[in-house]
Amino acid sequence: MPLDAKKAGKVRYSGFTGHKSPKIHLIMLHTACARQFTFDAVPMPLNVTDAPYDSFEKKASRSCCNTRSASSGRRTGGKMLIPQKNKA
Repeated sequence: MPLDAKKAGKVRYSGFTGHKSPKIHLIMLHTACARQFTFDAVPMPLNVTDAPYDSFEKKASRSCCNTRSASSGRRTGGKMLIPQKNKA
């Protein structure tokens, strides 16, 4: 369907986003690759709390490079919930 919409001039770019798990991004990218489809853009949440947890940067953004999809970081501020050491 995305290719039909592109050919008809209804959309210029195709992509997807998600904020739950990089595994979902990987499934989408691998499924598209298996069908010879490339997403134009894949926004993902990248912030200071990403690296030590289930990292989008370490897992999903590298797959975007391999599939020639553009990845872009969203929610980079992390809502300012950076853990602080107690100064007491």
